[in-house]
Amino acid sequence: HIPQLKTATEIVAPPSTYRGREVYGDEQVMQEGKQRMEQAEEAERQRIERLRAARQHTQEFLFQQMSERDLQKHQLGDEKTQAKTSEQEATLDYLEVERRRIA
Repeated sequence: HIPQLKTATEIVAPPSTYRGREVYGDEQVMQEGKQRMEQAEEAERQRIERLRAARQHTQEFLFQQMSERDLQKHQLGDEKTQAKTSEQEATLDYLEVERRRIA
């Protein structure tokens, strides 16, 4: 048994890939362009905020280092002052002992 050939009225064309004015119309193109611009602006804002946060973090780190260095410098200066004072006292004690011994 051989199937019969379909006639022109029975043949259905495949769905069209043409999207038409609703996709490619001026309004749609403008809306997509506006969305792309908004996305680009948001990405730029996020990039700037990231850079600002990184800069702030770096600045805080540097100030902390400077503060620690100043603290160490002051502590070292205090230690030197105490050592100098104790050396002066030891020298005075030695001189006093020598003066008593001689006299």
